Amino acid sequence: MNNIKVDALTSEIFDRLHWFIRLRWLAILGTFLGAAFLQWILLLPIFSETLLYILCAMLFCNIVYRQIFKTKQKTDFVIWKIVITPSDFANLQIGLDLIFLTFLLHMYGGIENPIMFFYIFHMLIASILLSKYNSYLWTVFSSLLITGTALTALLGILDHHSILGKISGIEIWNNLYWNIWILSSFCFTLFMVVYITSSISKRLRQKNQENIALQKQISDRKLEATEKKLYFSEKMAALGKLAAGMAHEINNPLTTVLTYSECLLDEVEKETDFEKDLKTIIEETIRIREIVKKVLNFARSSEQTETHSVEINKELKETVNMIANQMQFINIKFFFDLKKGIPEVRIFREHLKQITINLLVNASQAMKGNGEIYISTSIDKSTGNAIIKVRDTGPGISLEDKNKIFDPFITTKPIGKGT
Repeated sequence: MNNIKVDALTSEIFDRLHWFIRLRWLAILGTFLGAAFLQWILLLPIFSETLLYILCAMLFCNIVYRQIFKTKQKTDFVIWKIVITPSDFANLQIGLDLIFLTFLLHMYGGIENPIMFFYIFHMLIASILLSKYNSYLWTVFSSLLITGTALTALLGILDHHSILGKISGIEIWNNLYWNIWILSSFCFTLFMVVYITSSISKRLRQKNQENIALQKQISDRKLEATEKKLYFSEKMAALGKLAAGMAHEINNPLTTVLTYSECLLDEVEKETDFEKDLKTIIEETIRIREIVKKVLNFARSSEQTETHSVEINKELKETVNMIANQMQFINIKFFFDLKKGIPEVRIFREHLKQITINLLVNASQAMKGNGEIYISTSIDKSTGNAIIKVRDTGPGISLEDKNKIFDPFITTKPIGKGT
């Protein structure tokens, strides 16, 4: 589970870093267009070599960032993580951006410049990309940069470039009380932004990790189910080959027995016990041949029989009448609730009989030869399908076994008692 969390966080940071790089193109373009507007439309002395140097440095860094991502796409992500992790890459970008922003702030008015609020934007990005601990570190770093820039200008350590202050006629950079108020309020705002955004991001990451873990569980279950199906398919194929071989081996002597029996029948006297015995042998041999034929059909995965239009209610009654007198059903009562007006259904008649017999035999064995069996039919109005229900008064199927009832060769009976 821990590996899942690490991979989820790494993948999330990587995707958002790509978004961060694209966003920086807009920031560079927006800064350039804004400065051009102030310089040539409003005739304000904004453009300078320093501004061009800063924009060129940001442009160069973003090209490098983009090249790293392009390199990553051509190499293994694991190798890329060894050279520089996504978290390190995010820290590098945020750190350089804050330094560029501080230069811009210092060159164009300090705390008098509204671009000071771009620090909040970077703290939002840090909270989204990084852990809460790293986000708070960048908040402290940003607070130190802003406070240091303002105080060094106030104390005369650095020159103050009061471009915006001169334009507006309002200079507040040299007011100590205003510095204390604006800086303390702004730093408090940065910490609150990081606290709120980090809390939301943490919950989103947890949800994302839970979803990834859930998807992995679902994927594992699907893989397990697929492996089971493949195993049973292979088992059925092997069984089919075995059945085909046995059927052919049985069929040859069976044909000989049937041929000689028919020849003898032509030579014996009529209406004698010997003739009756021979007819019985022939009938049973033919029945064995039909069984062998079904085994061969099973081995070929298809039966060479045709579907028929069947009255389900009639077939069910005939099947019950056929087995009701057998010893294991003597003490079992049958009850029918057959819906009238069910149209004929085109199916394999023998398949329906075999399924019904299997259900009834299982019910008899579950009730140990004593109980009641209810058989009902109906029509599903939404799909138009015919529905057959068989219910008995036995102990029922355990929850564990219910999940396996459609698996081939599954049985709860002892070895040799069930298939």
